[in-house]
Amino acid sequence: MKYFHPYFSTSLKMPNNIYLRLLIFIISFLGMSSYTFSQDLPKSEPDYTRIVRNQHHRSNTQTIDIVNSNRPGFSVSPYNVGKGNFQVESGLMGYSELLGVNGINGSIKSIGLDITLRYAINNKIEIYSDFYTKQNWYDVDSSKSSNLSILPATLGVSYRINEGEGFIPTMAIRGDITHFENYNESSKTDFSLAFATQHELATNWVFITNLKADRIITDTKLGAILGLTNTITPDWSWFVEYFGSYTNSEFNNFANAGMAYLINDDIQLDIFGGTNVDINKTTYYLSVGISWRLDRNKNRRKYNSPDGSERVDHSIYTKYKNKGVE
Repeated sequence: MKYFHPYFSTSLKMPNNIYLRLLIFIISFLGMSSYTFSQDLPKSEPDYTRIVRNQHHRSNTQTIDIVNSNRPGFSVSPYNVGKGNFQVESGLMGYSELLGVNGINGSIKSIGLDITLRYAINNKIEIYSDFYTKQNWYDVDSSKSSNLSILPATLGVSYRINEGEGFIPTMAIRGDITHFENYNESSKTDFSLAFATQHELATNWVFITNLKADRIITDTKLGAILGLTNTITPDWSWFVEYFGSYTNSEFNNFANAGMAYLINDDIQLDIFGGTNVDINKTTYYLSVGISWRLDRNKNRRKYNSPDGSERVDHSIYTKYKNKGVE
């Protein structure tokens, strides 16, 4: 579930000029994020492990030693799953929307499953694929209908540009091709581009931002996501997130929050929910999910650990013991 989730519909009008909308979007995003990025807050030692929801501080030569999931929430991290690792992230979501805008009244309810597959070629380049299937029930202007959708499907690649230092965040670019369908429309194929950053504010705090241009050819949609994550204990973390999307005729804002629990180095459970912050309609959603990693580097870490045994303490305060492992 990344960026503009297929559950969400939009309704409010925006200026038709794409360049004006792009300028408004960029100014708004920079204004919200510049203050955070300008703060050079104190950190713990730079080789401490951040384990929950994208809070890993890594170098280019280190093997990532726990699951690095983009769940929960809709934002993505510039970091990948670690060289040679394969990861599955999946969630079940319930969605409800009450309509009351532009003379349209009714409701839309959905329940669906999303699956994300991720594989890292190296510590900078990752290939990913997203799949969605959902059952929809429509009750619009006293007319009821339903349908089963198995789209969109996405195939993309992510490239991490740098390793953040001080007030400079870690950055990555992402590009993908998506095959999707809209209600009462034929399916289409289009391209998307995204820019992701991650800034470690303090020992237990991480700030993530995403910018995306979605469906560039058919129906350009611009969007931004701002997310803040805090690690409570070595196994528990929580987050809050805002995301908004803009098109030539639509505007939408959502806010959500949730928690993640790390069962072990390779499995994470999560739950999150949210609502829209618009006044013309009411939207609620709730998702529960799991992330599982197939770790191809486990034997290498076991071999390189001081006592020859597998690491079992995954505290955020545990230092890396295996620097230099590819």
